[in-house]
Amino acid sequence: MSNAFCVNEPEWNDIKAADITEQPFLSDDKTLIVPTQYGELSLSISQFGLRIQSDVNAADDFGMLTQAPERLSLVLSGDQSHSTLVEGDYRLEVFAAPLHFKLYKNDVLVQQSATDGHFVRQHRLPPFAKTDKGWLVSLELSYDEAVYGLGEKWGKLDKRGQLIRSYNHDALGVNAEKSYKNTPYAWSPEGWNLFVHTPAPVTHGVGYALWSQRAYVCLVEDNILDMFLFHQDSPAKCLQTYSELTGFAPTPPTWSLGVILSKAYYKDADELLAVAREVREKNMPCDVITLDGRAWQDTDTRFAFEWDPKRYADPQPVIDELKALGFKICVWEYPMISVKNPLYKKAAEKGWLIKDKRTGEAYRYAWDLSPFGEVLTPLPDSGILDFTHPEAYEFWKTSHKPLFDLGIDMIKADFGEQLEDDNMLSYSGDSGNRLHNVYSMLYNRCVYEA
Repeated sequence: MSNAFCVNEPEWNDIKAADITEQPFLSDDKTLIVPTQYGELSLSISQFGLRIQSDVNAADDFGMLTQAPERLSLVLSGDQSHSTLVEGDYRLEVFAAPLHFKLYKNDVLVQQSATDGHFVRQHRLPPFAKTDKGWLVSLELSYDEAVYGLGEKWGKLDKRGQLIRSYNHDALGVNAEKSYKNTPYAWSPEGWNLFVHTPAPVTHGVGYALWSQRAYVCLVEDNILDMFLFHQDSPAKCLQTYSELTGFAPTPPTWSLGVILSKAYYKDADELLAVAREVREKNMPCDVITLDGRAWQDTDTRFAFEWDPKRYADPQPVIDELKALGFKICVWEYPMISVKNPLYKKAAEKGWLIKDKRTGEAYRYAWDLSPFGEVLTPLPDSGILDFTHPEAYEFWKTSHKPLFDLGIDMIKADFGEQLEDDNMLSYSGDSGNRLHNVYSMLYNRCVYEA
């Protein structure tokens, strides 16, 4: 984690809290505009509670929401120093200097800006601020309140006291904060829920002692702030509401929950079939055989949906025998194309690869094999498929069809964490760092649609 996020006490004093600079107003009857020195914030209420946006016109280019929340009509009263917004069950109190709020549902306080008072000021941490890293928002935590969520992490389920960064990593273990599956969604048994709608990394100080024991500090590493706060009266309803907003996971087939045999390399088709026959001869429970990267692809030229011709001159009889033995079959892929494959040149010419901002050419990703020691053979430089490019997305999706026609049942969609350089530029105009988290979602969505 960058030292930029390890903010010490004196540095908080240098962060200027947002103030309301003019009278808040309703732009229509459904959006409250709050002018600040960092620009306007737009506040609205829907069936998903309160939404706070720095740019109400920012498009959800990546489809992270399954639906556009339907904003509800609001009633506004008050003045610049204290405004009240009412819609149905929700009531929002907005205060001016610094900008802070209290959100009620059925007259019960749901959430508010952090109230961890400081000797010299009302708020120890800025309730809202814009830093050189992005937007900062500080929310209240009760002294013994638990907080759950934030995706796949390896510590306590209760995240209280932790500093967590929502940033996808090929973790290579379970003993650090790094993980594959990061989700900037948190919920409390008190009923409040926070979801940060952003492709960018988010740092969460959840009652993190070096920052504040009594605050949930959220640093959104982007110029755009977009977050939802809502209340439900049970954890099940919390997760239901979040899933209605972002999508429900499909139910996996029963066979995918069984034993999956995966091997990184088979020297030839005969070895693969010998392993499969032995599994059945010994009556070992096994539902799926996975052919990992080196098990079906040529390492120098992967990945281009091609079977290694030296080992699989005709893969169909091999697949047919595996199916006859009662196996489902999974094959590995990653969204990168070796510079040694002719497809690299074709994809680069069509603009289907992530570009290097410095040269305008396709970005050549150089592999760091140090985490693997001498276990894996070196890989050539590779291009990274740009899933924000509609033609590239469609090409990758349709390229799976020959695999499924062959009898493949399942795809191991691997990697997808390699966009981490601000010199990387996508078709959508986003840098590698901004696209980093959402890239794996676009990649997996493409494979799922295939």
